[in-house]
Amino acid sequence: MNLFNDSRYLALVDGAERWIAKLLGLVLLVVMVIASVQLVGWVIWAMANPQTDWVEDKLIRVLGAGPAAAQVQQFILGPGSSVGRETKVEPKNCVTDAKTGAITCDTQLVNPPGDTPAKPSYTPFGN
Repeated sequence: MNLFNDSRYLALVDGAERWIAKLLGLVLLVVMVIASVQLVGWVIWAMANPQTDWVEDKLIRVLGAGPAAAQVQQFILGPGSSVGRETKVEPKNCVTDAKTGAITCDTQLVNPPGDTPAKPSYTPFGN
């Protein structure tokens, strides 16, 4: 018997890897089944409960979505710009949709006296 036989060593490693892969697959299956049963049970309970508020953020939490952000504000500064936190983005020309109630506005930068203009960069719904 040769202790340094590569084929036996590789066969042992291959067998161990297969056993570990099967074990991890089984554990993953058990976790997924338990999570699915919990989710279905919670949804059934919530649907049967007349006090469940589906309008607020509870439904969003059930679906796994995080909080939403309307826009991200950034400033691209040019040479000599001194625009800082005092610069404000103000709405103008706002229009309200009569059917949905959604409000759409143009925006403008308002700089304090002495600051130079900056180019705004917006990322709507960047999350």
